[in-house]
Amino acid sequence: MIPLSQSDARLMCTGIYFSRLLGGAALVILVLGVCLLVLFNSFQNQREATQAGMLKTTRYLQLGMTHAFESVDNALERVKDVVHSLKSPKQLNDTLTQVLKFSPHLRQVIIADKEGQVIADSALALFPTLPRVKLDLPALGLSQERLRSLGDRMLLGIPQQGRFLGAAHDIGARNDLWFMPIALLDEGPQGRHSIVAALNPQALFGSFQSAVEGSQGSSALVHLDGHILFAATAKRHRGAAMKGKQLHASWQETWSQGDEGLVPRLPFARQQSGFTAYRISPIYPLVTLVSVTDEDILSGWIHKNTAFIVLISITPIATMLLIGLLLWQERRRLRLNDRIRVLSEVVEKSPAAVMITDPKGAIIYINKSFETLFGYSAEQVLGNTPRMLKSGLTEDFVYAELWQTITAGGVWSGEMVNRTACGQLCWTSCIVSGLINDQGEMGYYVAVESDTTEAKQRELDLHKLSTAVEQSPIAIVITNQEGAIEYVNPHFCNISGYSAQEVLGENPRLLKSGEMAAAYYQELWSTITRGEVWRGEFRNRRKNGSTYWESATIAPVRDINGQTSHYIALKEDISLRKSYEEQLIEERHKYQEASRVKSDFLATISHEIRTPMNTILGMTGELKESHLSGEQLKLLQSIQAAASNLLQIINDVLDFSRFEAGSIELFIAPLLLRQVVSEAEQIVAFQIRKQGIRFLTYMDSTVPPFIFGDAQRLRQVLVNLLVNASKFTEQGTIALLVHLQPGKAEASDQQELCFRVVDTGIGISEAHRDKLFHAFSQADGSITRQYGGTGLGLSISKHLVGMMGGTIGFESCQGVGSTFWFTLPLQADQTEDGTPQWRPILKEMQIYSLHDHPIHLNFYESFLEQLGGIVTPDHFSVDEHVGVVDRLREHPQLLLFHLENMGQIQIQGMVSAIRARYFELPMVFCADCSENLPLLNESMWGVYFVHDQQDPSRLYQILEQAVSAPRPIRELAQSGPQKRILVVDDSTDNLELIRLFLKRQPYTLEFAESGQEAVDKVRQRPSFDLILMDVQMPGMDGYQATRTIRLWEKANDLASIPIIALTAHAMPEHRENSLRAGCQEHLTKPIHKLVLIQELQRFLA
Repeated sequence: MIPLSQSDARLMCTGIYFSRLLGGAALVILVLGVCLLVLFNSFQNQREATQAGMLKTTRYLQLGMTHAFESVDNALERVKDVVHSLKSPKQLNDTLTQVLKFSPHLRQVIIADKEGQVIADSALALFPTLPRVKLDLPALGLSQERLRSLGDRMLLGIPQQGRFLGAAHDIGARNDLWFMPIALLDEGPQGRHSIVAALNPQALFGSFQSAVEGSQGSSALVHLDGHILFAATAKRHRGAAMKGKQLHASWQETWSQGDEGLVPRLPFARQQSGFTAYRISPIYPLVTLVSVTDEDILSGWIHKNTAFIVLISITPIATMLLIGLLLWQERRRLRLNDRIRVLSEVVEKSPAAVMITDPKGAIIYINKSFETLFGYSAEQVLGNTPRMLKSGLTEDFVYAELWQTITAGGVWSGEMVNRTACGQLCWTSCIVSGLINDQGEMGYYVAVESDTTEAKQRELDLHKLSTAVEQSPIAIVITNQEGAIEYVNPHFCNISGYSAQEVLGENPRLLKSGEMAAAYYQELWSTITRGEVWRGEFRNRRKNGSTYWESATIAPVRDINGQTSHYIALKEDISLRKSYEEQLIEERHKYQEASRVKSDFLATISHEIRTPMNTILGMTGELKESHLSGEQLKLLQSIQAAASNLLQIINDVLDFSRFEAGSIELFIAPLLLRQVVSEAEQIVAFQIRKQGIRFLTYMDSTVPPFIFGDAQRLRQVLVNLLVNASKFTEQGTIALLVHLQPGKAEASDQQELCFRVVDTGIGISEAHRDKLFHAFSQADGSITRQYGGTGLGLSISKHLVGMMGGTIGFESCQGVGSTFWFTLPLQADQTEDGTPQWRPILKEMQIYSLHDHPIHLNFYESFLEQLGGIVTPDHFSVDEHVGVVDRLREHPQLLLFHLENMGQIQIQGMVSAIRARYFELPMVFCADCSENLPLLNESMWGVYFVHDQQDPSRLYQILEQAVSAPRPIRELAQSGPQKRILVVDDSTDNLELIRLFLKRQPYTLEFAESGQEAVDKVRQRPSFDLILMDVQMPGMDGYQATRTIRLWEKANDLASIPIIALTAHAMPEHRENSLRAGCQEHLTKPIHKLVLIQELQRFLA
């Protein structure tokens, strides 16, 4: 309503209007007096009728509530009857769920113990992830005291906000989601339990809401103790927030006056007047209330007598209209002026650019937004035409259509590309219309333009994206959350053969070929419904029935709220790639088969050569122990050397085969570098010096003594390079040099060692250097024929150095000599202070440490325990050296002595006394060096001397030699029955060799020439102490024979006979096969006599 101006006020204060207004007011007062009397009587009648209806409503509501609570009571009694017959929580949950199905008034039923711990919950069947919490029964108004006081009757609690009992809290002002807790005490044989339920207010109190629906009153259900259980109102007033509250104590006094009544007060709105009807339930402690305020009665009465009231109001309204009519003209003029002012401000302050031109197109007005949008001031624009904004990018037909529309009196709308004052392009959404003047002619043209540059840019970007999707070389599918396809791009149609119309609304499963497992799709949906990206491959089926492979990436698409609204799948046809993969797999299978055939061939060749080689080397070894002439011994040594060379060739071929199969593994452990170099030197030194060649070894002092590496493989590389140098050097020198690479000595954790083998041999020409490290090749064929060898040594060395992380190479000058080198990035095996990290070489050996001076006890005990030994320290004097053997209380595995005042004769006496009782026991003497000790060391086996006891590295080296050296073999004295050994081999030569090896040992040998014969002999006489089992035999092989013997022993509850596989099969998998078949050990032919006897003594001791 527009406020009156000063002119309006002056007009209304004139005399004529005052007199007329006074007469009309008197008439209006008289009529209103009569009407008010009639209306008062009508209101009183309405009030009495409302009170009678309230009493009737309370009876209706009380009957309905009593029936509903009886239904709930019966349901809880049924739970009470069946709960003791059910054992598992799942049965209890299912039973409670069934109760809910037939009890619409219940939302949840829980069985809890007296502390409120939940035993069963109906909600868990519907909501398995619902947390199980302890119920706070007193907070729900369901304390144990109240339950016990009611006995077997139902107890009503305090209304709670929430959906379930486990998440309940006090009800607040906004209580749309709530429930009423009730409980029934169960004194069963298993203890006291509470059956707690949450009443569904929507089902239980619907009658209360419907009772006041369409009226002006309110209804409520109240406990006798004054707690409000439910309140329903037709209006939004305080009664809607009263659930769980407490009525004033005076109401309980009111209810004590009778079971039904009407009182002139309100339970909720204390500041208002009205009436409340109540009725008490005869069964449950419930009171039904229906309240109506005087204001509600008045509103209802007004609604009923609206026509009469309107009729009475006509007179004053007519008077007011008459007075208003007189003022209308003046006020209309004022309002028009105000509207013009307002419209002017709206146009001026509009965010859209506004331009007004005359009929000829000259600009006569622009607003501030126009100046801001195009960058022109009013002085620059007024008088010009809109052509000054043209960019040349808007088509001419657009302007023609614009003028044709507005000159015909229409409104034109469209989009234009204009140019601003600074030359930038500006897209605008434009509306142009004409204004007709008072003469009916076109007076002005108005253009309203909104800047759409950003929107246009987004539209162009969206078009670019849409074009990219449409023309994408991969298939794109977009589905809704249910999986229904909403979009596919053309490439999808090209791949699948379906048109877009055929797949829209369908599920992507229409492409399923049936070849993918259901679990695969379940994992897909599980991933994307968690909001994660899934990647995988499908084998799908096209419309024409053909199948194809595709790689898919499926991801959720989120809306502005971060919720998943769609899923997008990017799919690429990989059928061709899959075809190539299948071809590669097939080729790999062919390669693997060829490799297997080659491995089988090498294993067979190795077996067939090792078998006679076992006889050759064994027999020559036995012949060397007989009485031979010098010439015979020389011939025998030649045979033995040739056989050893042939065996080395076989080992090289097998090593190369293992490299190709990738079955070579390194054993990285701390090693004493000087010892490895020394062992390599000892292997080749005799042959090199035998050729008259000088042999030198040099290790730089900066090289750390202990490093990490594979000692066996490092030694093998050094031996290969030294042997290679000796082959091609006829005179001069061969030198082995070890040093750190220049410039890397500062490295503390990773140092590069360089090994060089320098010779003065024939050298290598430039033409033959490229193939030097190739397998089965040397510099040329003539060299192979002249110098011999397989050509595998350098190839194997290159493989080993590469596995150890190093590099290998050479420099050579033909006719002068060669230098073969390799580097290894080995970590020094030492602590931060430079002391070595000793490897536990003693491995829990029992060591007896004796010292003739107590000052040395702590040092040796600590050092030996650091190496893993279990040390028993002892002190003795020089005079006790012969009786020291009596001091050994347990059988030790190694003896260590520190001697300062003991001479050679005393040491010899001590060794003889100890050796008489402990034949194989190694002994280490740490003593001041004397001139006779080296001779002593060479003349006695198993005795080691450390001449410089201040050097722990030397002591470590001697201890490692002592524990790793083979134990001496002595002729075993025959005591008791001889051990029976069954020797199984299909070669009579091998059987004869074993007989020769063991002829001086206290063993009784029996022979079998097949696996079946061995099984038969064991079954006939199962008293063999050990079996030597060949593997490859006609008929039943050694594996099958071993398994048969093990099964027979198990079936007859017999102890297992030790079985040692003695075979020419030397591959690692052959050893695994032997152990898997039931053998305790695997020995490879050709077998050394010493090794065989040691193994027999180990098993038969």
